[in-house]
Amino acid sequence: MPTEPEDEFALVLPFDSDDPEFTRGVQVGMVYALTLPPEERPVTVLVGEDTAEMLVRLMEAGHRFTVADNGPGWLAVQVQP
Repeated sequence: MPTEPEDEFALVLPFDSDDPEFTRGVQVGMVYALTLPPEERPVTVLVGEDTAEMLVRLMEAGHRFTVADNGPGWLAVQVQP
């Protein structure tokens, strides 16, 4: 049984960069992409807590989603249909 968020979620392909800025950009891009098309059900993604500032910027730009703490170092972002 998974106990940590990283135990439950994995990337299909590994990043070709260890740069934390690249990782943050990918995480924010995932959330942004989910806010664009209408979805039939809520979608939740986990992102690192260092992505919080970029999530605020997306909200300020009019994109709608909720953010909740998901344990040390992680945020759960839920996009509603």
